Amino acid sequence: MGITASNIEVEDNVNNVNVSELIEDCDNANKVNVSELIEDCDNVEGLIDIYYNHYPDKYYLNFPEFCVNKLKLDIALLHSLSPKSERTRDDIRDWCKRAKLTYDDIIYVGW
Repeated sequence: MGITASNIEVEDNVNNVNVSELIEDCDNANKVNVSELIEDCDNVEGLIDIYYNHYPDKYYLNFPEFCVNKLKLDIALLHSLSPKSERTRDDIRDWCKRAKLTYDDIIYVGW
């Protein structure tokens, strides 16, 4: 019998760490081994879907800017995006397709 996150009472933001987020991230990581999904994926559409379904919001909503910076792409690719506070996961998935990111681009940018 193991201890699950739902059995643990913790105070949020202890030492500037949001414990609830850490527990949620751990719970999600236990449900799906994303590394295996990525390793088993051999096409850009599948990779975009993996990111769409599993990448944490706090990073996913900033993914376009991160890609443009890391890949040294034209900043004009960002002009079609809504402000970060208004973005949805669908917006980011659509952006990845419009930007014509390749499988290798996404792998290089990294999880």
